Amino acid sequence: MRIILMTGKGGVGKTSVAAATAVGAAEAGHTVLLASTDAAHSLSDIVQTPVGPAPTTVAKNLWAVEIDTITELRTRWEPIRRELADFLHYLGYRDPILAEEIAVMPGMEEVFSLSRLCELAEEGTWDTIVVDCAPTGSTLRLLTFSDTASSRYRRVMHLAGLLFSLAKPGAQVLGVGSAVPSREHLSSVGRMMDEIARLHEMLVRPEQASVRLVLQLEQAVIAETQRTFTFMSLFGFSVDAVVVNRVIPPAVPLGYLEKWREAQQRHYVVVRQSFLDSPMLEIPYYECEPTGPQRLMRLSRDAYGSTDPAAVLSRSRAVTTRHEEQGGLPLDVLEIPLPGISVSDVDVRREGRNLVIDAGDARRVLALPDGLATRHVHATRLAEGVLSVAFS
Repeated sequence: MRIILMTGKGGVGKTSVAAATAVGAAEAGHTVLLASTDAAHSLSDIVQTPVGPAPTTVAKNLWAVEIDTITELRTRWEPIRRELADFLHYLGYRDPILAEEIAVMPGMEEVFSLSRLCELAEEGTWDTIVVDCAPTGSTLRLLTFSDTASSRYRRVMHLAGLLFSLAKPGAQVLGVGSAVPSREHLSSVGRMMDEIARLHEMLVRPEQASVRLVLQLEQAVIAETQRTFTFMSLFGFSVDAVVVNRVIPPAVPLGYLEKWREAQQRHYVVVRQSFLDSPMLEIPYYECEPTGPQRLMRLSRDAYGSTDPAAVLSRSRAVTTRHEEQGGLPLDVLEIPLPGISVSDVDVRREGRNLVIDAGDARRVLALPDGLATRHVHATRLAEGVLSVAFS
């Protein structure tokens, strides 16, 4: 099964590109699910078919779903939230609204989006899932949740379970035992964390999952896409293509758009230099909005040509290791692609068995394998978009 994640700065047309990719893959014979994790869903408008929280048939071989975190929150978190609110009230939080607000933990939207996406992926109904992700900032939080927050949730829930176990006998004596959350409900959070971990394993396999970055030829958009590309590389996600959307065609008469076309030509040079060997998929600026099956099929053909949209278009380098010697000293070298980052923006340090990498505004805590966890960092080097960390 293939998973293709589409993301980009808000307003660049990523939903249209995601829908066109799904339409093209379905036309190629794949069974395809087009899924939206964007809180501001617009799939219904693009595919011109009502789409909701359950998979809906759009066309032959094509289904669509809008993952609704509010619905997921109500159905899956509501029993836990209600018990937590009752427990907080039992502890002295008399304001019911405040207790309910505290009972909703930060990051729950990411939890439910990822958990639902994992369920859909594990159903085995579809060959390909094309995900219309939220704009880049939200997507980065979503994709890195497993790496940065999942373990914290587990620890919090473990401590909560201990606290509730201690509180239960006293609460029963007082006749308010029902105010203490049950271990059964708390364990459901653990099951969601397990789902997220399984999905993360899928998303970092380049033969199974790819990220495609959608951009327009504008300075601010390109800068954000460059940062996103670096971030994806840092966390081990494979970017298999960059989609350049709304390119003014050469055949358009000059006049009002002349300055725009000149600016696009300058920016296109920057885009070519910024994204290593990733394929560039170019889509023209159409005379009308690309909505509905026929226009989406046209967009798909313009973007992919005769290539299957569900194919792995390229394999970006993931974290790798190699062995070398320097002056007779044996070294194991960890290599991490960090395109578009300068030496002054990178800081590498050891914290226990972890390697902490700060790259611009992004930080990754990389758990070292046993073979490196007890070794000393001998040297670090950033050259040609690759960070090398040598362990002696």
